[in-house]
Amino acid sequence: MQAFTNQAVSVIVNKLILTILENKKYFSDIDGLIGDGDHGINMNKGLTMC
Repeated sequence: MQAFTNQAVSVIVNKLILTILENKKYFSDIDGLIGDGDHGINMNKGLTMC
């Protein structure tokens, strides 16, 4: 079993942040159908702080 290195995890987290940033409007639009529409904004904030 191969363990994750800090560098590998960093690449994954950075790609995740980019994906959230690129799709934050979409996530907020979906959340707006059932909630208050801030899901994409808050996901982006939280992962960027990460």
